[in-house]
Amino acid sequence: MKISISGIRGIFGQDLDLHAIINFSRLFASFIINSSGKSEKKCLVARDTRPSSSVILQTVSAAVMEQGIDVFDLGVAPTPFVFHESIKYGNAIIVTASHNPLEWNGLKFVINGRGIFEEQLDSIQEENILSGSRYGKSYNVNSNYILDIFEFLGKNRYLRDDRKKTNTIGLDPGGGAISSFIPNLYNTLNQKYYSINDIAGISSRSPDPTTDDLFELRKLVLSKKLQLGFAFDMDADRLVVVD
Repeated sequence: MKISISGIRGIFGQDLDLHAIINFSRLFASFIINSSGKSEKKCLVARDTRPSSSVILQTVSAAVMEQGIDVFDLGVAPTPFVFHESIKYGNAIIVTASHNPLEWNGLKFVINGRGIFEEQLDSIQEENILSGSRYGKSYNVNSNYILDIFEFLGKNRYLRDDRKKTNTIGLDPGGGAISSFIPNLYNTLNQKYYSINDIAGISSRSPDPTTDDLFELRKLVLSKKLQLGFAFDMDADRLVVVD
């Protein structure tokens, strides 16, 4: 199992099991309790589309609520969305192994809209797991990230005018967390696009677009004479551009 400021990652069922997931979730929950001055303790949770992510997210939620922290479940969501939304809640845990192979998974810790620092990672691992005086509650929430993007584009005159000049693009979300958000985003932007590997959890290529030859996306860009093609990893924090 790898432990770094990017989170914890490993092959699920081998060097990363539910015991480790519970332990690190409890440690992060204790860190939230000890570092937050707010009376209400909150934690946003989300996941990517890996086969093991659903059960891990449920385990994370239960472990955090056990410490008395309310959990706000964003469901399947890209990492940039979670970073943005976590500002409202103060903290977040993302179930993802980012660009690693599908058999991998992990936890990414977020504090106030950013990743953790080295000293915070040390503090999390040194926490004493507390017994909560109450059991936290769970809420399902939605992301306003796309609406915020539209608001930004509407206020930015240059981008607003430039939208009229855009050409058709190709998209390859790799079956990852961004898949279900693509139609809403690009249709609302009135942006023409073609997409492949756009069903969540299903992809013909590896999760890491930087190591894959992206044959299908390159073929799409050439055959449709597209201006650009974009390929994402599983949690959409890694991007490759094809021209």
